[in-house]
Amino acid sequence: MRRPRPDDPARHEVLNVRHFTATWIARALLSRGALEVARQDGLEETWRELVDGAVAAVRSGQRDGIWSWGRGGSTELRHPMWMTYQGLSALRAHALWTYRPDER
Repeated sequence: MRRPRPDDPARHEVLNVRHFTATWIARALLSRGALEVARQDGLEETWRELVDGAVAAVRSGQRDGIWSWGRGGSTELRHPMWMTYQGLSALRAHALWTYRPDER
């Protein structure tokens, strides 16, 4: 995103927006009501497959608990804190969803 700088409108500041899509999908599928909607539509098994796939994609993006962001065609990797935070948040949401102490 580009916007004029407040101190010099002739120049622009650039804000790079990146998305860790697999985390957004996993967290959306694990959100309140998503399973209920899938059940109502008779798609609970499909929902479970989508959750498993999204969580697997999140998990596969890390190495030693740190997620990496590739830079286009470059082989250089970055390790942004936001990506690790999003990855851990999605895995935490999945862990809380799968933890069922009363069903043992």
